[in-house]
Amino acid sequence: MDAGGREFRFRGDLYSQESTFPLVILVIILVVVVVVTCSDLLGSTSSGIEVSYNACGIFAHIMSDGPGAWTVTAPSRQVVLRDMATSVSQWKLDSKRNINYR
Repeated sequence: MDAGGREFRFRGDLYSQESTFPLVILVIILVVVVVVTCSDLLGSTSSGIEVSYNACGIFAHIMSDGPGAWTVTAPSRQVVLRDMATSVSQWKLDSKRNINYR
């Protein structure tokens, strides 16, 4: 619930005010954009493993919420998990890395 007393749910039909509809649509679009973009970055070899490492980190957080939280139909959760495993298996762990933790 936000400061204005409106209730938000990413899934479901509960909206306290009709004005929340555009916000929900925006959130859905942003989630799809993030998932598709990060999915494309899983196979990146740019800058060593840094790019794919960060993409895997984002997905690790999303995946930790369980299968029920995956709301994007393409790419599927199973495809992303497979691509994460492929990406991690290709990392050259003995190479010099420059991963920033913020």
